[in-house]
Amino acid sequence: MIALMLLTAGGAASAHHGVDGEFNRGKPITVTGTITHVDWINPHIYFTLYVKDASGSIVKWQCETIPTAFARKAGLNAKKLMDEGVPVAVSGYQARIDPHFMWASRLVYSDGHSVSFGDF
Repeated sequence: MIALMLLTAGGAASAHHGVDGEFNRGKPITVTGTITHVDWINPHIYFTLYVKDASGSIVKWQCETIPTAFARKAGLNAKKLMDEGVPVAVSGYQARIDPHFMWASRLVYSDGHSVSFGDF
């Protein structure tokens, strides 16, 4: 019974870190919009991006990225991530299930500066 519990717990722990399980590296995407909200929480940072689609409608995208500790080491904080509503191009990988959810690996702001979160 104990061995079974340990095997199950190990699988659940590794599933959290398996970004490939939720995001498809075979579907790299870039969307451009405005970051309107940042959840600076562990285990990963989440932010909301409003994107204008081809028809002119505004579409809400959810983005997930690196842990807060990694971002702080790189000199980033929630306010810098939002950058006062300036448009930003977000590159990363689309979720396998939700078409408006992505893993963000790079942001490029309208003034040309960029933030790279690395790849997974």
